[in-house]
Amino acid sequence: MRARAAILALILLGGAAALGPVSRACGCPEDPRTPEQALQAYDAVFLGQTLAITISPTGSASAPHQKEMVDRLDVTVKVLETWKGSPAPGDHVLVHTNPDTASCGYPFQVGKTSLVWATEASGVLTTSLCDRTKATGTIEAETDLRHLRDLAETWTWHRVQAAGFTVLLPDGFVADPLPFDLPEDVTRWQTIWWKPLDPARSGGWSNLGLKISYEYLGATASVAPLPKLESTVAGKAATMRHVALPNGRRVMSVYWVGPKSSSETLVLHCDVDPVHDVCTRVTDSIQW
Repeated sequence: MRARAAILALILLGGAAALGPVSRACGCPEDPRTPEQALQAYDAVFLGQTLAITISPTGSASAPHQKEMVDRLDVTVKVLETWKGSPAPGDHVLVHTNPDTASCGYPFQVGKTSLVWATEASGVLTTSLCDRTKATGTIEAETDLRHLRDLAETWTWHRVQAAGFTVLLPDGFVADPLPFDLPEDVTRWQTIWWKPLDPARSGGWSNLGLKISYEYLGATASVAPLPKLESTVAGKAATMRHVALPNGRRVMSVYWVGPKSSSETLVLHCDVDPVHDVCTRVTDSIQW
């Protein structure tokens, strides 16, 4: 009897091995970094409420070690607070993740609020179970939130008058009349639609190696269409560009196209500060 039971057990074990594992577990290493250190590694960090979740069958795995094609979750999130990246409070952004925790997908829930740490590629925000993204109320999220809010309050801001607008700047930034000097190969694409005004209207500010500058551009006679206005910044439709320079610096540029009666475009260039995210807060503060 015992022999028959042993044989039966071996048969069952062999069958299970042949079928393979039902699901693959997601193994995530611990993240020893402080929130300040982690800010430098992520492209977008914001607090957001999940509004909707849909399944996209054509997505590819979002976790770095997942390479095969899988279903993808497209998560619509309303941004409540932001510390890094282009999403501004009030924006609705799309975040991609894998479909379940076994494939390292982060378990978003409609109506719930999460502190989202996301990377960006080709304009797509992605997060996973192995990132710092956590639901509010958890120890990890509340600890990160406390650090991030304290960090944001280390700056003292004041409003500055510029040509045609006002903007909030942190104390320490002083007038710098020269526009942002970007390499020709970086700015060449903009000449399809814009050209510098003559006489020029430009200026800016700088502090401890960080630079913020603005310039007004005029439409060319080209028949090419204006760039797509991809988001809303400071309450006005805008186009945003992020550029990585050869020396390792990153620059964010925001273009606000004027009304149909105007042929001018205001562009603000800003050195990306990976710790304080000055760029996002400055651009969000512009008033016309």
